[in-house]
Amino acid sequence: MTTIRFRPSAVRSSGRRESWMKHVTGCDASKTNGYAFDGDFLKASREVDLPVGAILIRVDPEGSVKNSWQSGHVFRLQADGELDEITEGNLDWRDDFLTIRDIVFAAISGESEESKEPANPLAGFSTEDLLAELRRRERAERPATEQEIYHEAQGRG
Repeated sequence: MTTIRFRPSAVRSSGRRESWMKHVTGCDASKTNGYAFDGDFLKASREVDLPVGAILIRVDPEGSVKNSWQSGHVFRLQADGELDEITEGNLDWRDDFLTIRDIVFAAISGESEESKEPANPLAGFSTEDLLAELRRRERAERPATEQEIYHEAQGRG
């Protein structure tokens, strides 16, 4: 897995409130609060090595001190160190939490609305392994020749 050195941007603050960011490594879709997200909080301006494609949550303070709310954003870390926002627009951390949780769950589990296609079960095998299996099956379907038996016995099969 490729990792990249990432430095979270300085936190936004509004009065005494500050932004926070978390690297999400797991999501429990049955929970309805912040405990749904497993992972580590990231300190502002402190470098950390993260895998490319890591899912990050950032919660920012919005509004005035008297009329405040928190916006939630979900990002995917790109290979160039940039953050690609998965969420669209400002989502209220409290009112839209279940939507944010579902977005994170889908991102962690690799689901997306565009690609509901099942994964290729052969994708994990090398071309050489696949060709060797095809040759083995071809030999199994027909009787072996004397030359093939000889080479097999000599360990050159």
